Amino acid sequence: MKNSFVYDAETFPNFLCITLINVDTKEKHQFIIWEYQNDKEALLDFVDRDILLIGYNSISYDAPMLRYITLHEGRNINDDIFQLSKN
Repeated sequence: MKNSFVYDAETFPNFLCITLINVDTKEKHQFIIWEYQNDKEALLDFVDRDILLIGYNSISYDAPMLRYITLHEGRNINDDIFQLSKN
């Protein structure tokens, strides 16, 4: 059985945070991308595992944010993600 995680993305012009909590174990993982911390590679490694992501409004919001992160290179992607978030 896959590990199931509830997840949520929060975006600001210069800050992104994605939090995932294991449904069964309550294990929490948090990934941040901003000026002083860049967890992008760790986030990509984490979601590349065989896991199931569950979220409220994830189809319209959280999944597009996560997909953008996985498809775009560069350290400073927060402005682009924030613009996507506003759309």
